[in-house]
Amino acid sequence: MGGTKGFKVQQYDITIEHDKGIQVLQDHYSKRISTSTKKSNRALYIKVWQTLKGIRDKKFYTTAEKIWLNDVRTKFLIYKAKEGYNFDSHGNLIH
Repeated sequence: MGGTKGFKVQQYDITIEHDKGIQVLQDHYSKRISTSTKKSNRALYIKVWQTLKGIRDKKFYTTAEKIWLNDVRTKFLIYKAKEGYNFDSHGNLIH
């Protein structure tokens, strides 16, 4: 995660909804870890999973982590969209 130039660092509490969302991301990256055949990808997925776990464990996240979480969520949604899943404008799965 980069520096904080240009914005004030804040702390945000993790709500039940945030916790559930982070758990979904952790589950996704756990699957990616177990199915990855490329060592460099596997190492990246492990790092992402560990960072998600750290955020969940401490029950809050900073402004920089908020930006990072949004990027990870966007990548997850793109990955799922490529698998044929559909989402609404808020990123919620359409059944």
